[in-house]
Parts: sequence; structure tokens; C-alpha cells
Amino acid sequence: MTKPVKMALRVLLVTADTALASYIERILTQALGVRCVHVHSFGEASLELAQESFDVVLAEVDGSAGERLDLLNTYAPLLVLAREEARPAARRAVVEEGAVLYMIREGLSPDTLIGAVIDAVERPGTLTSY
Repeated sequence: MTKPVKMALRVLLVTADTALASYIERILTQALGVRCVHVHSFGEASLELAQESFDVVLAEVDGSAGERLDLLNTYAPLLVLAREEARPAARRAVVEEGAVLYMIREGLSPDTLIGAVIDAVERPGTLTSY
């Protein structure tokens, strides 16, 4: 009897901060074997989502007027990451834009990030903040 093959999780990471993207990708790859695809904007993310499916979308928001979380409409859970000063935008993303949860960048630990991704995949739609 053969064991079923388990596919690695695919995460679309949306942030203009290349150092942050590398940090997140390293954590998720080492801990969960996640395959991350990094894009720098919501527009790029929308194009990527039109071509591929993802298990989770992790997007950084800063509260600017040009952010278009609606471009990330997908069946994958949307996790939002923000700096402390953008917390109101992160909360709005959960309340008004359909994000599953938000996390604050300052003090973001590997355990928090890993837990958020696992929870979002296993229990989508049930979380609000980490």
C-alpha cells in the first residue's frame, strides 16, 4: 500500500519589503516546507492569482489609499501584516475586506507566523488577530 503524496503549501507573499519577504519565506520554508511566491504589489498579486492557485495569501498593508485588497479575491485565506501605525488598516482588512486575520510586524515571531499560516489553512474564516 502506498502513502498519499502530500503537496507543500503554496503562499503568495505581497510586500514591497524584500528583506521582510526573505525573512518570512525562510521561516515558512524551513518550518513547513512552504513554497512562497513573492510579489511587490497588489496588482502583481492579482496577475499571479489569475494564473496560479495558492493555499494562503499573506499581504502587507500600510493604510495607503492605493491599497486594493479586493484585487486579492481568492478562495485562499488572506492574512494581513502591518506595522503598528497601520493597525487600523489591518483591522479594516479583517472587518471589511474579508481577511482572516492580521498580524503586527513589530515583534512578529516565527512561532506566530507559522501558527497563523497553519490556523488559516486548517480553520479558514475563524480568526481575527494574532
